[in-house]
Amino acid sequence: MKYNTLPSIFNDFDAFFKPVTATDYFLDEDQTGFNLSLDLPGVKKEDLKVEINQGILSVKAEAKTRGKIRTYSRSFNVPDSIKIDAVEAELMDGVLMLKMPKQEEKVAKLIKIK
Repeated sequence: MKYNTLPSIFNDFDAFFKPVTATDYFLDEDQTGFNLSLDLPGVKKEDLKVEINQGILSVKAEAKTRGKIRTYSRSFNVPDSIKIDAVEAELMDGVLMLKMPKQEEKVAKLIKIK
């Protein structure tokens, strides 16, 4: 006796869960700077790279879950007003939080003529 097998969505399970190349994010600006939060589920601190180079903020990560490797990659243009040396990053519960303070605005100075 021959049994027919029905197609299953589990045969193509990996097709539904391809590597993620962009992440959900939230960007907020206030007077002191920019706050950026990115969802990076399953990512560990040691598998994460955050870099600002030539006005571009790049976030790259790899998460290994159940033998599969998922990659995350996202880039943002950052304004010249960002104080790069003071940028802070924290990863907590799968959310990367970046605090990017603004540089102090240069105020025009009136020069007295002697």
